[in-house]
Amino acid sequence: MIEVIFQVRKDEFRDHEAVVKELDLVEEENQITHLITLDDAKNSEYILNKFSWFIIFTSHYIIL
Repeated sequence: MIEVIFQVRKDEFRDHEAVVKELDLVEEENQITHLITLDDAKNSEYILNKFSWFIIFTSHYIIL
């Protein structure tokens, strides 16, 4: 069994398509890809980077 797996890997997955043709519904010219590198400036939303205590939770449950 493990020999079969290594043989498939050695053959570079030739018999196993990455995307099945029946599931490839979007034409290649209509596909949008995004390339983000670590050097690019990010538009981070700092409001989402905030922790707020859930008061209703603390009123109904005992916190140890």
